[in-house]
Amino acid sequence: MIILVSSLSFAGDTLGAFRYYNTTIDGYTYYTKDSVFLVDIWDGSGTRCSFSVDRAVYKTHIYSLSTIDTNFVYFDGSFLIDIFKYPVSYSYVPLPLKHLRFPIISGDWWQAVDTCFFPLNQTYPYLDLDLDGVVDSIFVDTATSRVIRVAGDTVEISISEVFMKIRYTEQRIMDIDTATNDTLIYRNYTDHIKFDMRVVYVANLGYISYHIDTLWKAISYDIIHTTPYDSTHIPPVFYPYSQYYIRELVPTSISEGGESMSEHTKIYDISGRLIYEGTIGNFKPRKKGIYFIKEGKVIRKIIY
Repeated sequence: MIILVSSLSFAGDTLGAFRYYNTTIDGYTYYTKDSVFLVDIWDGSGTRCSFSVDRAVYKTHIYSLSTIDTNFVYFDGSFLIDIFKYPVSYSYVPLPLKHLRFPIISGDWWQAVDTCFFPLNQTYPYLDLDLDGVVDSIFVDTATSRVIRVAGDTVEISISEVFMKIRYTEQRIMDIDTATNDTLIYRNYTDHIKFDMRVVYVANLGYISYHIDTLWKAISYDIIHTTPYDSTHIPPVFYPYSQYYIRELVPTSISEGGESMSEHTKIYDISGRLIYEGTIGNFKPRKKGIYFIKEGKVIRKIIY
């Protein structure tokens, strides 16, 4: 049965927790690690909201790309909200989504976008992303989170119709025709993205599967001729990117256990039978399945 033991424990986001994933980005798979390095009380600074909530800050390390990004998750008393940046949206723009709502009920649904970051269905001044001295804007539409399945301590969430666009104000001169004194200008460049996603959580372990099966991207912009003056808007044409972003938990990863569990670790199978005692690194399961690790009075669940 799924219960909320503490604010962030359901998602496995306790201080020192780590998880390894095979992460597929646009067809290429990388070995990655999420590790929680800070758990604190957050006041909502930097957003449109002011509150006092439990927050866990974690690093995502993509080994073969030698990149490390910092993201965070927080719990507001009802919703578990993941502030995810790379590569779902753009690395410089957070995309805050309400992944879970408590109590967890099969078939339950809610508006998925956290409005503490962006108002919905309106163009909102954000940052000067193109460094032209003018604040650029972002637009985020409504999306829906839905509980697809609840099975014991596992829950599957579907988040659908996520749509956002970022509009840049930078004006670029593309060509100057000295014979006609015509200047070709390119401006109001806008990135568009939309996607659906599925997330599977296991209590106290965190999410074990995170899928964006297809992501649609498009751009729109204006083309301006100065002599004679003429303006043409190029509308967005969406192109699909299949299997764009998929994260699957590496079976041997363990949440909340620390990198080196003691030699007194005990492992039990799903029936409760003791099958191993010693250091976790030497444990080799005979078959795939669910196992329980006990170290002192702490019990953790792992999936091989």
